[in-house]
Amino acid sequence: MASIMDILKIKPFVEVSVGQLLWGYEDPLLKLAKDVVPKEQKLPYDEFGLMYGKNSTSKDRVTVWTGVDDITQYGIIDKYNGRSHQTHWSTEQCNRLNGTDGSIFPPHITKNTTLFVYEKDLCRLLPLKFEKEVTVKNGVQGFRFTPSPDVFASVEKNKDNLCYCPAGPPCAPNGLFNVSLCQYGE
Repeated sequence: MASIMDILKIKPFVEVSVGQLLWGYEDPLLKLAKDVVPKEQKLPYDEFGLMYGKNSTSKDRVTVWTGVDDITQYGIIDKYNGRSHQTHWSTEQCNRLNGTDGSIFPPHITKNTTLFVYEKDLCRLLPLKFEKEVTVKNGVQGFRFTPSPDVFASVEKNKDNLCYCPAGPPCAPNGLFNVSLCQYGE
Protein backbone atom coordinates (compact mmCIF):
# COMPACT_ATOMS: atom_id res chain seq x y z
CA MET A 1 0.00 0.00 0.00
CA ALA A 2 2.86 2.39 0.82
CA SER A 3 4.31 2.07 -2.68
CA ILE A 4 0.97 2.97 -4.31
CA MET A 5 0.71 5.96 -1.99
CA ASP A 6 4.28 6.96 -2.91
CA ILE A 7 3.53 6.69 -6.64
CA LEU A 8 0.35 8.77 -6.26
CA LYS A 9 2.17 11.19 -3.93
CA ILE A 10 -0.56 10.92 -1.30
CA LYS A 11 -0.51 10.52 2.47
CA PRO A 12 -2.72 8.35 4.71
CA PHE A 13 -4.49 11.48 6.00
CA VAL A 14 -5.87 14.28 3.89
CA GLU A 15 -6.59 17.88 4.76
CA VAL A 16 -9.89 19.01 3.26
CA SER A 17 -12.54 21.53 4.18
CA VAL A 18 -15.65 20.50 6.07
CA GLY A 19 -17.65 21.09 2.90
CA GLN A 20 -15.37 18.78 0.91
CA LEU A 21 -15.50 16.06 3.59
CA LEU A 22 -19.29 16.19 3.63
CA TRP A 23 -20.16 16.81 -0.02
CA GLY A 24 -17.19 15.38 -1.87
CA TYR A 25 -13.64 15.89 -3.08
CA GLU A 26 -11.51 14.25 -5.74
CA ASP A 27 -9.39 11.50 -4.23
CA PRO A 28 -6.46 9.91 -6.14
CA LEU A 29 -7.03 6.45 -4.60
CA LEU A 30 -10.70 6.54 -5.57
CA LYS A 31 -9.75 7.58 -9.10
CA LEU A 32 -7.26 4.71 -9.27
CA ALA A 33 -9.86 2.25 -7.96
CA LYS A 34 -12.32 3.36 -10.64
CA ASP A 35 -9.70 2.69 -13.30
CA VAL A 36 -8.60 -0.77 -12.12
CA VAL A 37 -11.67 -2.53 -10.70
CA PRO A 38 -13.69 -4.79 -13.03
CA LYS A 39 -16.59 -3.16 -14.87
CA GLU A 40 -19.24 -5.02 -12.83
CA GLN A 41 -17.71 -3.68 -9.59
CA LYS A 42 -17.34 -0.03 -10.67
CA LEU A 43 -18.02 2.48 -7.95
CA PRO A 44 -21.08 4.62 -8.77
CA TYR A 45 -19.50 7.92 -7.74
CA ASP A 46 -16.64 10.17 -8.78
CA GLU A 47 -15.70 11.79 -5.48
CA PHE A 48 -15.46 10.82 -1.84
CA GLY A 49 -17.76 12.56 0.67
CA LEU A 50 -19.71 11.41 3.68
CA MET A 51 -22.90 12.91 2.25
CA TYR A 52 -21.93 12.75 -1.42
CA GLY A 53 -25.02 12.25 -3.58
CA LYS A 54 -27.48 12.87 -0.75
CA ASN A 55 -29.73 15.90 -0.67
CA SER A 56 -32.39 15.05 1.93
CA THR A 57 -34.85 13.69 -0.61
CA SER A 58 -35.76 10.07 -1.00
CA LYS A 59 -37.44 8.09 -3.74
CA ASP A 60 -37.94 5.19 -1.34
CA ARG A 61 -41.45 3.91 -0.65
CA VAL A 62 -41.90 2.79 2.93
CA THR A 63 -45.07 1.04 4.11
CA VAL A 64 -45.58 1.00 7.88
CA TRP A 65 -48.15 -0.62 10.14
CA THR A 66 -50.72 1.78 11.56
CA GLY A 67 -51.41 -0.24 14.68
CA VAL A 68 -55.15 -0.48 13.96
CA ASP A 69 -55.19 -4.27 14.29
CA ASP A 70 -52.26 -4.54 16.72
CA ILE A 71 -50.99 -1.43 18.52
CA THR A 72 -47.66 -3.13 19.24
CA GLN A 73 -46.97 -2.95 15.46
CA TYR A 74 -47.49 0.84 15.27
CA GLY A 75 -44.78 2.40 13.09
CA ILE A 76 -43.10 -0.92 12.26
CA ILE A 77 -41.95 -1.13 8.63
CA ASP A 78 -43.93 -3.66 6.60
CA LYS A 79 -42.33 -3.06 3.21
CA TYR A 80 -39.42 -1.07 1.88
CA ASN A 81 -39.67 -0.27 -1.83
CA GLY A 82 -42.29 -3.00 -2.18
CA ARG A 83 -40.21 -5.70 -0.48
CA SER A 84 -41.08 -7.32 2.83
CA HIS A 85 -37.42 -8.20 3.40
CA GLN A 86 -33.97 -7.41 2.03
CA THR A 87 -31.76 -9.58 -0.13
CA HIS A 88 -28.28 -8.27 0.73
CA TRP A 89 -27.37 -10.54 3.62
CA SER A 90 -26.89 -14.28 4.01
CA THR A 91 -29.71 -15.08 6.47
CA GLU A 92 -33.40 -14.38 6.79
CA GLN A 93 -32.77 -12.94 10.27
CA CYS A 94 -30.38 -10.30 8.95
CA ASN A 95 -32.61 -9.47 5.97
CA ARG A 96 -35.68 -8.69 8.05
CA LEU A 97 -37.24 -5.22 8.19
CA ASN A 98 -39.34 -5.39 11.36
CA GLY A 99 -38.23 -2.14 12.95
CA THR A 100 -39.22 1.51 12.72
CA ASP A 101 -37.48 4.34 10.90
CA GLY A 102 -36.52 5.76 14.29
CA SER A 103 -39.00 8.64 14.24
CA ILE A 104 -41.85 6.74 15.96
CA PHE A 105 -42.15 3.66 18.13
CA PRO A 106 -45.02 1.52 19.36
CA PRO A 107 -46.49 2.44 22.74
CA HIS A 108 -46.01 0.57 26.03
CA ILE A 109 -42.21 0.58 25.87
CA THR A 110 -40.52 -0.65 29.04
CA LYS A 111 -36.93 -0.82 30.22
CA ASN A 112 -36.88 -4.46 29.06
CA THR A 113 -38.00 -3.61 25.51
CA THR A 114 -35.52 -3.90 22.67
CA LEU A 115 -36.30 -1.31 20.01
CA PHE A 116 -35.29 -1.96 16.41
CA VAL A 117 -34.50 0.85 13.99
CA TYR A 118 -34.06 0.12 10.30
CA GLU A 119 -31.11 2.14 9.02
CA LYS A 120 -31.47 2.33 5.24
CA ASP A 121 -27.89 3.45 4.61
CA LEU A 122 -26.65 0.31 6.38
CA CYS A 123 -29.50 -1.92 5.13
CA ARG A 124 -29.91 -3.42 8.56
CA LEU A 125 -31.80 -3.25 11.81
CA LEU A 126 -30.05 -1.65 14.75
CA PRO A 127 -31.16 -3.02 18.13
CA LEU A 128 -31.51 -0.37 20.82
CA LYS A 129 -31.40 -1.31 24.51
CA PHE A 130 -32.49 0.73 27.53
CA GLU A 131 -29.61 2.82 28.88
CA LYS A 132 -31.14 5.09 31.52
CA GLU A 133 -34.08 7.20 32.56
CA VAL A 134 -33.87 10.82 31.46
CA THR A 135 -35.67 14.08 32.17
CA VAL A 136 -36.00 16.41 29.21
CA LYS A 137 -37.50 19.86 28.68
CA ASN A 138 -40.18 20.93 31.15
CA GLY A 139 -39.57 17.89 33.35
CA VAL A 140 -40.86 15.28 30.88
CA GLN A 141 -39.46 11.90 31.85
CA GLY A 142 -38.46 9.23 29.39
CA PHE A 143 -36.13 6.36 28.62
CA ARG A 144 -32.89 6.63 26.66
CA PHE A 145 -32.17 3.72 24.36
CA THR A 146 -28.77 3.22 22.71
CA PRO A 147 -27.30 0.65 20.32
CA SER A 148 -25.88 -2.48 21.91
CA PRO A 149 -22.08 -2.29 22.25
CA ASP A 150 -21.70 -5.35 20.02
CA VAL A 151 -23.76 -4.08 17.05
CA PHE A 152 -20.63 -3.53 14.95
CA ALA A 153 -18.44 -6.02 16.79
CA SER A 154 -16.21 -8.39 14.85
CA VAL A 155 -17.54 -11.85 14.08
CA GLU A 156 -15.15 -13.20 16.72
CA LYS A 157 -16.87 -11.04 19.36
CA ASN A 158 -20.45 -11.33 18.04
CA LYS A 159 -21.26 -14.45 15.99
CA ASP A 160 -24.62 -12.91 15.00
CA ASN A 161 -22.74 -10.48 12.73
CA LEU A 162 -21.50 -13.30 10.46
CA CYS A 163 -24.52 -12.81 8.21
CA TYR A 164 -23.28 -9.27 7.47
CA CYS A 165 -20.08 -10.76 6.04
CA PRO A 166 -21.47 -12.38 2.88
CA ALA A 167 -18.06 -13.18 1.35
CA GLY A 168 -17.13 -15.03 4.54
CA PRO A 169 -14.04 -14.60 6.69
CA PRO A 170 -11.99 -12.58 6.90
CA CYS A 171 -14.71 -10.11 7.87
CA ALA A 172 -14.53 -6.47 8.88
CA PRO A 173 -12.60 -5.84 12.11
CA ASN A 174 -14.23 -4.81 15.37
CA GLY A 175 -16.14 -1.53 15.04
CA LEU A 176 -16.42 -1.60 11.25
CA PHE A 177 -19.15 -2.78 8.90
CA ASN A 178 -18.91 -3.41 5.15
CA VAL A 179 -21.86 -1.68 3.45
CA SER A 180 -20.71 -2.19 -0.14
CA LEU A 181 -23.36 -4.83 -0.98
CA CYS A 182 -26.01 -2.61 0.55
CA GLN A 183 -24.91 0.61 -1.11
CA TYR A 184 -23.74 -0.65 -4.50
CA GLY A 185 -25.24 -4.10 -4.83
CA GLU A 186 -28.72 -5.01 -5.93
